[in-house]
Amino acid sequence: MPAPKMPLLSAQVLLVPASGQIPSDPEITAANIDKLKLGPGTEGIMAVFNKAGFRVGNLVGLSFSITADATVFEAFFHTKKLSGDLPLPSTLSKSVRGVTFPLPPDFGPGSFA
Repeated sequence: MPAPKMPLLSAQVLLVPASGQIPSDPEITAANIDKLKLGPGTEGIMAVFNKAGFRVGNLVGLSFSITADATVFEAFFHTKKLSGDLPLPSTLSKSVRGVTFPLPPDFGPGSFA
């Protein structure tokens, strides 16, 4: 009998713009768009996650998603805490603002199992 598959988890990776600043106003406008441009290393950051075994989603604004089973998250982030914000490896701290598990929606059934 084959081993049961582990459920997949998804998290969002928020990148640091090339300016190094994230505006305090979350609205993107003509006045702050230049501060939000990503640097040329974005594909390399995404490749780091891909090489570690994550399925990497499309880049949307300043973020992209990563998906894998719990063992991949635990090995990469060196933690068993798989909720909220994850500790960043020091090699990514200059390019990645944070990695977080999104909160479940406030509506719908309590379990999708």
